[in-house]
Amino acid sequence: MKKILLIATMAVLTLTVQAQEWTAPITMNGNAITSDNVADINNLSGITDGSVSYDYPTNTLTIENVAWVRGSSNTQYFAKSLEYTMPLTIIVKGTCELDNGGQQRAFIFAAKNAAVVIKGEDVESSTLKFITGNNVNADENGEMTFQDLTVECVNSIWAIGGWSSSTPAKKLTIDNCNITAHPSAGMFVDVLDIEFIDCEFVKPEGAAFDAEKKAVVYGEGLKLKDVDVEVRATKGTGVENITAAKNAQKVVENGVIYLIRDGKRYNVLGAEVK
Repeated sequence: MKKILLIATMAVLTLTVQAQEWTAPITMNGNAITSDNVADINNLSGITDGSVSYDYPTNTLTIENVAWVRGSSNTQYFAKSLEYTMPLTIIVKGTCELDNGGQQRAFIFAAKNAAVVIKGEDVESSTLKFITGNNVNADENGEMTFQDLTVECVNSIWAIGGWSSSTPAKKLTIDNCNITAHPSAGMFVDVLDIEFIDCEFVKPEGAAFDAEKKAVVYGEGLKLKDVDVEVRATKGTGVENITAAKNAQKVVENGVIYLIRDGKRYNVLGAEVK
């Protein structure tokens, strides 16, 4: 009887161990992430500074103060979301810098029918900086979301958009982000739908999404290229955000409380007062 119980117990333990084994629906630096190697993800990702962690149940990658430079023979993406029902969420903490070394490659890629959500802790303390090359692309029916962070695209070849005009991405969402880009071959292009939430174009003023061109355009319908692009988050005029900002201060004028931030004055409801 004891031998039977021991065999049964060992079988249960074996099944438990097997149930805990997994392979993530992402790759980093060309490497599959599994339950066996996730503890070594810093080395697998190829970062030179900072830290990377991954949570399998939520398919969440967290990058903190990361520095990554593409090797001369490395054609792999820093992170790639494979076809899967759950989006890859990338949490950006501090300042993370991805450098292509002048090569025409993408850093982050959503494969066909995949999705990537890149989000910061807040727009002021989370920065993702892309240097040269392609930045973030999605293949056919792929989706991209940027939320609550600052994005800098320096000397980009192809910044943020679909893989090609023949296989456009399904959707790009920019939610409460500051984004700057120097002239590039394409910015916000080859996408079937683009949504800006709590954002506005500073440069070029008046830019808007053109469904026919599957791109953000300006002027006479030209796609965004050969111009500096600057998108600014417009959310943040609420009282909580203002009082939390380091450069905000309260003043009292004739018995009325105002909040001063960046040279602008707001009332206690968060509305700007001229």
